[in-house]
Amino acid sequence: MKNILLLMGIALLSLVAAAHVTAAPPMLQFRLVVDNPTADSEPMTEVQPDNSPTKPDVLNVQKAVLLDSSDLKNAKAGVDSLQQPIIEIKFTDDGAKRFADVTGKNVGGRLAIVIDGRLYSAPRINAAITGGEAQITGHFSKEQAENLAARINGAPVQVHKSLNWSRIGFYCFAVLFVAATGIVVWTAIRRKDAPPAV
Repeated sequence: MKNILLLMGIALLSLVAAAHVTAAPPMLQFRLVVDNPTADSEPMTEVQPDNSPTKPDVLNVQKAVLLDSSDLKNAKAGVDSLQQPIIEIKFTDDGAKRFADVTGKNVGGRLAIVIDGRLYSAPRINAAITGGEAQITGHFSKEQAENLAARINGAPVQVHKSLNWSRIGFYCFAVLFVAATGIVVWTAIRRKDAPPAV
């Protein structure tokens, strides 16, 4: 009986840990946009500001990630020449080389910028981008730019915000149901093996 209760406890803790890990969304990714859908692409809707009258673009974005947050030194929120919020990113030495290579080989194409699994922009590549720095523009406020930059830098997410409690509740119920079934079976076996009463 003690072993069953111990297994139940381990299973519940594992579910909470797994829910926390799976709830953490991806950070920054650079992918290519293709003209037509393929088995290696997925449709993504470009983020638009709230109550925008403009219909958002749906682009075919390749699943392959060319660069991600591991290629960056840091990210910070800023503003462009028109005082619009942007995210300024600085690449590592290796990341800068890869970014220059990717942009140089795909001049004329579009580079999708995906943050937290959402498509924020897909600028057209006009030339190889060297220098190890770039700017991310999109439909976000100053506060959103600051939050996204923090996420790109790997700022931790509070557990109570990232846990999917409805999913945890379902899995906990399933574990308890299986455990209860095991207890019933175990009890029935014990009774069957017990010596008859005199």
